[in-house]
Amino acid sequence: MVQRCLIEYAPPRQLNRYVAFLNQRMMRLLTTLCLSFVVVVVCSTTCSADAGTMTLAEMIKYSDLVIVGKVVNVTVNGKRIADVAVTQTLKGDRSLTRIRFYAFPIWTCDVSAAEQNETGIFFLRSHFTDDSAEKTAPQDKLDGIPVFFLTHSGRGRLIFQHVDGDDFVYANKRGDVKFPGSLHFARRPKSDNPDLGLIKVADVIAYVRSRV
Repeated sequence: MVQRCLIEYAPPRQLNRYVAFLNQRMMRLLTTLCLSFVVVVVCSTTCSADAGTMTLAEMIKYSDLVIVGKVVNVTVNGKRIADVAVTQTLKGDRSLTRIRFYAFPIWTCDVSAAEQNETGIFFLRSHFTDDSAEKTAPQDKLDGIPVFFLTHSGRGRLIFQHVDGDDFVYANKRGDVKFPGSLHFARRPKSDNPDLGLIKVADVIAYVRSRV
């Protein structure tokens, strides 16, 4: 109503100023929307590129620690940090019987998470990046227990699926973690996706050991 009154009754000079003001506001709004769209597209593209390029061999290479373990707790000091009891060490410090990792996203494309009582193979890094300044800093610890980051922005977490007395991990030949052709599907879930299957845990562990 106020805008209508200004348009109908304002002197020509004031009307021109008001129209210019509206045009300026509209341009700012359009610029903001365009920038927002660009940010979304760039982030989506970056996430896709980041998530789709790491092979299982690379995950092993870039991990400081690879373990088989069970998540016994997902909250430490009120934070989403997984507490893991180590049952096997495939790469790294074999003296560790308990480790922790950040179970929440650190950045936009991070999928780090954990569920209590889950068992899996965990690929872990002592530091979040390979930045030299960061890598020379002491590793995070809580109550004397080292805290790690999941490799490949949270994708270094292969959870066991118990089927008919055997343990498997889900694998997607075109997924975020690229499994080698030598690891064959032992079973296939009920899915229309031919790239999705179950690989025996024993085969994955043997592959990791062969690459260390």
